[in-house]
Amino acid sequence: IYTLSLHDALPISASRIFPGARAGCLLLQEGASLLHYDTERKRRIASVSYSGVKAAVWSADSRHLALLAKLAVHLLDSALSALHTVSLRTAPKSGAWCALTGAFLFTTELQLRYALPCGEEGALLSLTTPLYICSVDTEAGRVVCMDRARRPHSLEVNTHEYWFKAVVLGGREEEVVGLVRRGRLVGQGLLRFLGRAGRPELALGFIQDPLSRFCLAVESCTMRWHM
Repeated sequence: IYTLSLHDALPISASRIFPGARAGCLLLQEGASLLHYDTERKRRIASVSYSGVKAAVWSADSRHLALLAKLAVHLLDSALSALHTVSLRTAPKSGAWCALTGAFLFTTELQLRYALPCGEEGALLSLTTPLYICSVDTEAGRVVCMDRARRPHSLEVNTHEYWFKAVVLGGREEEVVGLVRRGRLVGQGLLRFLGRAGRPELALGFIQDPLSRFCLAVESCTMRWHM
């Protein structure tokens, strides 16, 4: 916790103070303005404007920032440049970054959801009561949360969807093959993702129908020809 002394001169009056990306830095909020400020060097690092921000969550490596607003989650990089915004019908309650995949997991009153900085997003679980995320273990498929009565909850979550998307987009071929072999990745949404990512050949690991496999193989060869 960084404590401001009476001799510290802030560049603006701040109604809220959030953690900065590293020690000695703060994220100052005044109205819709957010300022990343280095208290040791007494200089501005970056600024951005978003209305209704109630919480700020940095990734462990400080490369990404999630801003939880009234009906949105904004994902930014360390320079406070916008990467992706998730629009919601209900307010986000909490969130945490997954160090393994770079995904941001967050809760609303009704759901546990995920978002990747590249723009991919989806729902993971329906909730019967509002929960607040404490930690994410993607490999074990568990998310630890607290409820409003401060009771702990360990949720079993199928994390393979956002894990797969992250490794495909990151070009981590060995992890892609491993997740495919586990056989827990199905659905038209995932196949459409592989098309968007320019990797239709990976869909061959999911499809058994000979005609569908032939069409995907042709599509894969066509895309590589044009590339």
